[in-house]
Amino acid sequence: MLALSSLFAVAALQSATPIPSIGTIQVKPRCAIQQINTGTFYGNHTLCVQKTGRIEKYHIEGPVLPLAEDAPLIVLFHSYNRDHLEHLAPTWNTYDFYTAAVNAGYIVVMHDGGFDNLPAPNEGHRALGSTDFHHHTEAVIQDVLQHFPVDRDRIYGYGFSMGGGNVLNYAARHLDPTSNNGMFAAVVNHTGTVSGPLEYHTATGQQVVYEAQHGDTYANKPFRYRKATVLDIPCDVPDPAMDCDTPIVCAPGTPGGLSKAHSLARNLSYLPIETWYNICDNNHILVSSNQELDNLMLPPPGSVYESHQTALGGNLHQWKKVPSLTVLAHFNGKYLYDVASAPTGGNVLFTKNGERTLFMRGQKIVGADFGRMIYTFDSSLNRILLFTTAVGVDQNLSEISLIVDQYSPLIAGQDLIINNNFGPDIPINVEGYSVPPNKVYKNGMDAPGSWTWNSTDNIVEIDDNTGMVAGWVIEL
Repeated sequence: MLALSSLFAVAALQSATPIPSIGTIQVKPRCAIQQINTGTFYGNHTLCVQKTGRIEKYHIEGPVLPLAEDAPLIVLFHSYNRDHLEHLAPTWNTYDFYTAAVNAGYIVVMHDGGFDNLPAPNEGHRALGSTDFHHHTEAVIQDVLQHFPVDRDRIYGYGFSMGGGNVLNYAARHLDPTSNNGMFAAVVNHTGTVSGPLEYHTATGQQVVYEAQHGDTYANKPFRYRKATVLDIPCDVPDPAMDCDTPIVCAPGTPGGLSKAHSLARNLSYLPIETWYNICDNNHILVSSNQELDNLMLPPPGSVYESHQTALGGNLHQWKKVPSLTVLAHFNGKYLYDVASAPTGGNVLFTKNGERTLFMRGQKIVGADFGRMIYTFDSSLNRILLFTTAVGVDQNLSEISLIVDQYSPLIAGQDLIINNNFGPDIPINVEGYSVPPNKVYKNGMDAPGSWTWNSTDNIVEIDDNTGMVAGWVIEL
């Protein structure tokens, strides 16, 4: 994303660079109905995104229509300062991804993610995981699903540079397989901007760009930056060694600093991800932050995360460093759920490529920053562990919801187990049961007065009104 000279300048700094304020941002006029141009044709499409009132554009190609059966979809996330036509720009160079993917039977779409988002000199193409970027990406996927025959269990994401960070951030924040916003079955991150806060605090000239997209400084609105990235490493002092395991504002006990353990990357633990980066890439900040992503994602036993380094092709920062067929090989055979591992009948948990997981959401307390929710999941026991850095500290959550969906039914002996230490007065709601549970146990004891059955919405409502760690079992 940045020039080589800028990166060397950053590495030479020994003190924090002053961070300017973006000031007032003037929003462009809302788009008009006559600007919409979409339908069941390949080529360039134009949308008016209702949530932002601004234009979004995308380019789509695929096998000859009509198709005999639904086709898999690849959503491409472009690099910094490019748009939906990056495949025509010099940064794409001789990369043959569109051709290779279409020949393999994929529909491929590249979108802008915020076209004309802001007025000059900060006009679109630099989405950086902003809220508008998510609205625009959702609008594109919804439009493609409406007009093209897409297999919704085979939707994939692939991004380069800024787009590599964007695709991981979008995947981490869209984990509902029942929505029309697209849930990815697999992702490829190619040398992505996986830590926006790191780049914001260390890369010369980037503060004004981030502030344009997020509408304020990191100091004033840190959550806007944290939710727009997958790895929260807010280093505020450039580190010549590019080693940000323990940056100053991330040090234990430092107010306002998040560690890697709290990052959105944890939402990607069961998603098949390939990270690629050229160890000779001239964008050293991106190489460093992707190595930090590796440090977080690789240790868990049975991890489906893969990382690949390459030194091919010199130090240029380009899409084509990862061959098209390599990316397609990663996507091949990846489904949101495996029919063979999903017995029929009863209540269900979502299965992602053979690994059981849950769709979760937390309701934040009005006016508070978002809570720091860390969890692990044991697929063999259908056990989910919910905990924070300390009981009752920094949770900022008014409730937690676990959503049971239509994939991979729960069967006898696979009761849902929830361990919670969020402290008192944090209700746990489990949605999606077709019938009330037989019993709900708290710390091994039948607890009939601690839960209710909402037959209107098919929700088990657990009143976790204890300050100690509580283990809940929902028995079918």
